Amino acid sequence: MAARKPQPWIVHHRNGWCALPSGAEPDPDACNDPTLCGYVVTLRGGSKRGKPDCPECLAILAGPAGRGG
Repeated sequence: MAARKPQPWIVHHRNGWCALPSGAEPDPDACNDPTLCGYVVTLRGGSKRGKPDCPECLAILAGPAGRGG
């Protein structure tokens, strides 16, 4: 059985959830979280490990290079 890849950290903003780049963790002060899709979430509404709902982040995570997470 193959080991499951951990879900990425995701951060909440006013329009939904975006993923952080691989290896990144949410900013401890919640001031500046750069995301896979290129947006920067400021003063996020929350963070957790999970699946983002941002179409751009989802496309990067599913991409052939697997560069997102």
